[in-house]
Amino acid sequence: MKKTIFTLILFGISIMTFGQDPPNQTLLEAISELDTKFNKEYELDKKDKVQLGISFAYGELSQDDTYRFKLPTIDPLTKSLRFQQLDGQFILVSATMTVTPFLGASWITENKMKIDDSTKCKNWKKLGLWIAENSGIAININFLEIAPGNSKQKFNQIVEGGIGMSFRLSKNIYYSFSRELKFHTALNDAFVEGEPIYLDGQMITSIDQLDTSEQDYYHNKTLQHWSSRIIVNF
Repeated sequence: MKKTIFTLILFGISIMTFGQDPPNQTLLEAISELDTKFNKEYELDKKDKVQLGISFAYGELSQDDTYRFKLPTIDPLTKSLRFQQLDGQFILVSATMTVTPFLGASWITENKMKIDDSTKCKNWKKLGLWIAENSGIAININFLEIAPGNSKQKFNQIVEGGIGMSFRLSKNIYYSFSRELKFHTALNDAFVEGEPIYLDGQMITSIDQLDTSEQDYYHNKTLQHWSSRIIVNF
C-alpha cells in the first residue's frame, strides 16, 4: 500500500511539472528506486507470516475416548481393582507455530484497492478479504497438562500435540481450533475390575506397585480431542 501511494504521489508531481508530457527518465528512475525500496521493506515484513509463540488451550476428549480415559486404583478394603472415570477435560500449555500464508499478499492488497463506493456488497467483500488474509494454520506441541477436575498436572514426556486452523486477531495474538493426539498409559485389558491383582504371588495393595513401563501391565492408548486456544507469538 505504501509503495502504491508514493508511486501515485510522484506520478502526480510529474503531471503537474510536465503537463501532458510523459515524465522524463530521471523521474522514472526515482519511481523505480522507490519501488525497489518498498519491495525490500515488504520482504522484511514477511517474517510475520511464520511465527513462534506460546499458547494456552482448553481441551476435551470426544465422548468415545472419554469412556476409555480411566485411572486404575486398588480398593483399600477389598484389595480389588477399581477404575476411576476421568472427565477428559484439561488445560494445556504449548509451544506453537502459526503460518498465515496470505498475510500481506499482493492479490489481497490489489483487490482491496479495487473496492470503492460503487462496488456491490463492498462490506462483504472487505470482510472476505480480511478473513482470507488473517487465516492460516497452527501447529502445537503440548508440554504441560493440567486436569482441574482431577487435581492433576504433568509435564508431558511423550510428544503430544496437533494441527488446526488459526486466525490472526492482532499482530501477535492468534486464536486456533485444532485436532490433537493424546497418549494415555492404560492398564492392560487382561486385568478385570473387581478382581485382585497379584505380583510375584502376592496381592498388591497399591496400584503404584506395578511398573508403568512394563508391557505386561500397561500399554499406551491413543486418544483424540479438540482444543480451543489463544496464542501469543514472540
